[in-house]
Amino acid sequence: MKTIYPLSPGQEAMWLIWKIAPESVAYNIFITAKIHAHLKIAVVNRVWQKIIEKHPILRTTYTSYEGKPVQQVNQQENFQVEVIDASDWREEQLVEKIYAIADRPFNLEKDSVLRVNLFTRSAEEHILLLTMHHIASDMWSYDLLLSEFQSLYPEEVEQVSQHQTETAPDSWNENKTYANFLQWQAAMLSGTRGEKLWQYWQQQLAGELPILHLLPDKPRPPVKTYQGASYIAKLDEQLTEKLRYLASASNTSLYQILLTAFYVQLYRYTNQTDILIGSPMRGRTAKEFKEIVGYFSNLTVLRVSVEQNATFTELLAQVGKIVRQAQKHQDYPFSWLADKLQPQRDTSRSLLCQVSFTWQAQTWCEQKENLSPSQEPMLQMAPYLLGHQRGAD
Repeated sequence: MKTIYPLSPGQEAMWLIWKIAPESVAYNIFITAKIHAHLKIAVVNRVWQKIIEKHPILRTTYTSYEGKPVQQVNQQENFQVEVIDASDWREEQLVEKIYAIADRPFNLEKDSVLRVNLFTRSAEEHILLLTMHHIASDMWSYDLLLSEFQSLYPEEVEQVSQHQTETAPDSWNENKTYANFLQWQAAMLSGTRGEKLWQYWQQQLAGELPILHLLPDKPRPPVKTYQGASYIAKLDEQLTEKLRYLASASNTSLYQILLTAFYVQLYRYTNQTDILIGSPMRGRTAKEFKEIVGYFSNLTVLRVSVEQNATFTELLAQVGKIVRQAQKHQDYPFSWLADKLQPQRDTSRSLLCQVSFTWQAQTWCEQKENLSPSQEPMLQMAPYLLGHQRGAD
């Protein structure tokens, strides 16, 4: 029997965008990891089948029912990882193929929302590619998926070697699901908490909202196209250490340091002092939903007034205060804000803010650093390419 649930406000906005442009890949998100191990493909498949069984959102398709969009949780099917021999490929060929697969559109009404590809470079080197549509996931969900795969694979290998019966960890059966989050969110937004969240954002974004006037290199199209590009730049270790020291000395975070620097850069480019930056936050303020895969992230709008003679330290203090307040009020859906504050849409621009700043820590690979050699997992994994999404929330 199939189970039907409503969509969250964020999912509804994503569904509408997909219905308008089903071939668009603007909201495909992906992540890659390099694996240093001799993999048993049959075990890899079993692990992903178990993970999909654990998270109903990975078995969900989307449709309309009685005129409203709904998500339908389906029964588990025989999921297969697509294994690709890349042993004689150049690095450029591999990267090109990764982007090509990540850019394949999803049919939300029929397709699995998760694609898993494994590129074999040698007997003991593989690249794992996970691609999902944003309606069912966010980048924090990828942290969960990679962590689960990394810990479950060695356990499955051991079970196979000892001829044990396949069983999922008992704790998995006790986890809440995305459907539980939908119930919690609906109750919260319809109550006093939801009203207080709206009052905060109504005050924070009162008055005429400024448009950020970044100089274009070509005429702006009447309807935004999502035809952008990605550029990856690495900060050297010396600069990173200086930034960490500044964050420690300022009793703040690297996120706030770099966000403040971004405000300074935008101010210098535009000479505007009232600047709005969108910044996605986890949307997992309720502790019981921290280990659930799904579309939780929510774009918050950070409004900062840059004083012309302010020092970086003064601006950092203002940004820090705005960020802390936004974190406390992050549960109000961005799509609701947009509907209430900007009913008249400019199809050539993003709603409410024209730029965004995302901070995403890769904890799935960081949390193993402090383990002793005897505690290290058998499956050695490391980041490969930086996963990302094409469009804006």
